[in-house]
Amino acid sequence: MENDDELEKIGDSILDQLQQSLTTKSQPSGVSNEPLTTENLEKFVLDKTAVLVAQSMEAVENLKDYIQAGASDKEITAFAEVVKASTSAIETLNKLLQSKDKIENSIKLKEMDIKARKELNVVDNSVKLLLSREDLMKQLIKDSDKIIDVTPTITD
Repeated sequence: MENDDELEKIGDSILDQLQQSLTTKSQPSGVSNEPLTTENLEKFVLDKTAVLVAQSMEAVENLKDYIQAGASDKEITAFAEVVKASTSAIETLNKLLQSKDKIENSIKLKEMDIKARKELNVVDNSVKLLLSREDLMKQLIKDSDKIIDVTPTITD
């Protein structure tokens, strides 16, 4: 009987601990109540991917020794899936970084192109004669007394 009372106390203690852990942990860690919008999408993806990478790398480290000690086929397959998931998460982060760099470089290149075109346009316009049709006619009429006829005479 004494042994049964002791087992019952241990069982009650375990149940109390489980109930406390369930009531205190109402929301999983890392989950936010902030609604997902287009403005915070990039931050959300980066944060969640970083957490995923960290967790998967931790899982790989934890499982590595266990797998090397001699595990079953199912455990080795599970380990391979964890490694594959962590690799995929790292690849996603890398693609995001490359995409962001590509966009920034594209913007810089376009700005340089626009600046070069403006400079070429200024040089082009400074070389061209900036006269209207009326200005050109006035200038021709004004200088008409200085015009010399150079038509060759035709002799037969």
